[in-house]
Amino acid sequence: MAASLRRKGIKAHLYANTRRSLSCENRRNRHDSLSNRRVSISSVDSEYSDSDENGFDETDRCITNISKQKEDDSLFEDGYLSHPSDTSKTNCHLSSPNKIRKRRKLYPDLSDLEDETVKKRHEGVPPFILIGVIFFLILFIFIIGHGYKSYQTNHIFMKTKTLEVVWKEMERDVIRLSKVTHQSKRFWIQFLSQLKILTGEVLPIQPAIILAVVPSDSAKTAACFSQKLLEVISNAFDDSKYISFDVRSHMGRNATVLKHNLEDFFQDLNRFHAAAVYNLEKLHPEAAMILHAYCDSENAPFKRVLYFFTLEVGSAYSSIDERNLDSTVSNYLTELWSYGGLRYDDIGAIVSRIANSPVLFKPEDRENILRHCPY
Repeated sequence: MAASLRRKGIKAHLYANTRRSLSCENRRNRHDSLSNRRVSISSVDSEYSDSDENGFDETDRCITNISKQKEDDSLFEDGYLSHPSDTSKTNCHLSSPNKIRKRRKLYPDLSDLEDETVKKRHEGVPPFILIGVIFFLILFIFIIGHGYKSYQTNHIFMKTKTLEVVWKEMERDVIRLSKVTHQSKRFWIQFLSQLKILTGEVLPIQPAIILAVVPSDSAKTAACFSQKLLEVISNAFDDSKYISFDVRSHMGRNATVLKHNLEDFFQDLNRFHAAAVYNLEKLHPEAAMILHAYCDSENAPFKRVLYFFTLEVGSAYSSIDERNLDSTVSNYLTELWSYGGLRYDDIGAIVSRIANSPVLFKPEDRENILRHCPY
């Protein structure tokens, strides 16, 4: 009997221990399940926004209280709590529209921004304003470029000399030449009056032009002293040289080619101040028309320059009246170029520009020429 009771007691004790172990294991599983559920709820809750200042809103608190109530109920059933949880704290109405949290958008709504951008694009600068700005910009660039070119051609920038110094040097050298030659007083007065044009004005209104008439017996004199006179100008302006064009060396070319050659030659005057054109009588009448543009008093492209022309007339010095030199030159060129087909009006326009101040070379003796031009 006692043995039977002992066996029953042992079985009861084993049964109680087994039940207690299973109960503990169930509680642990239930606790892990609740923990996982809390983690799941927390992960779901992180997908939403609009939390309060403490990181939770009303919906978060409801979910947390519900989870806590379930956990407490489980512990109460297992005997770990002496009283059930207070359900008044979990009286949450999650179905209420005001309690449900809205899902946060991952990207902002850009429709308003796009509409505003399109509106601003259509409300941009009108096309006619852009066209006007471009037009005035081009005009400004043109004016600046043209002004700089005019400055280069009409305003000589003297690094070490003023125009007054240049004039004094030219005057000094011309007077020195006049004392060692036999040229007339009229010759030197005409020459100095044209040189004064180069330096007498800050903005020259016209180029200086000299047409030297060369009688048949004054060819060597003209060849020697023309060079000396041109050197006076280039030295005063500190030019490396003067430029020259001998028409005789270009004979045989048609008028168009000769005209282009002369035009290219005159373009070098943007760097020099004196240009000589020898043997004007050999120039084709049509090519002579280019002189009208470059020797114009107001519209000449280069104004602080001297054009020096020589005209061989084929007559001796003694047969030419220096007092009527203007009419002599005019008649000679009119006859020469009209024979070549040039109209009288065109001839008169050219002559009035290049033969306004003609000078006459008087023959020098051979010793004087060799003294100044030994080569």
